[in-house]
Amino acid sequence: MLILLGIGFEVFASIFINKKQFKFLGLILTCVLSSIVIFTGFALFETYITKNTYWVLEKFNDYVFVKAPLTAATSTLLSVSGIFVIKHINSTYLSSLFKKPVLSQLILGIFIAVLWIVGYGAMQ
Repeated sequence: MLILLGIGFEVFASIFINKKQFKFLGLILTCVLSSIVIFTGFALFETYITKNTYWVLEKFNDYVFVKAPLTAATSTLLSVSGIFVIKHINSTYLSSLFKKPVLSQLILGIFIAVLWIVGYGAMQ
């Protein structure tokens, strides 16, 4: 599912995000549409193509109408806030951070681990 979300994000980013001039609307549309389309497609695949007995109508509705919008809202919030933070960080600090790949990889790894833990806790 995570790979599908990444591919969906890239497809919608190539449509909505202008490489010459960045606009938050393109990022918001990319986050929202990629989440909703991928979650809906996955639920349709599991329910009607593979006919998985676990995917009854209640599970389908939960996935499409609850989890997809929550993922869309969360990914939009994280993406927009991440860009906002990066734009407002001192440029000298940011350039020195990227000169040390170990430090930037450590920060990214901690961020991903926190998101995994929060996501796992939310699914329980």
